[in-house]
Amino acid sequence: MQFGNIASAYFTVAIGIHTFNSLVLRKRQSVFVYAPTIFIGWALALVVSVLPVMVNFGKIYGVSGLACGVKMVYGRTMFFFHLFPVGLTSHL
Repeated sequence: MQFGNIASAYFTVAIGIHTFNSLVLRKRQSVFVYAPTIFIGWALALVVSVLPVMVNFGKIYGVSGLACGVKMVYGRTMFFFHLFPVGLTSHL
């Protein structure tokens, strides 16, 4: 769940920036921007989804309500790795 949330948040912002540059500013993106943007997005999602396991050294992932993700016991971690990216991209 965290991997998907982070990837969705990153690529939503990337698509928004690309759309603004293309439609409003009428600029074409360089071919050399595509590969690093995609690589950074997937790498960021991987690092952020593995980071809670490295920091807490516990079983942080498990059943959380109707989905699997950060357990309800880790409220602060759930906020920063689940709710914060979703809320941030919804306000951009």
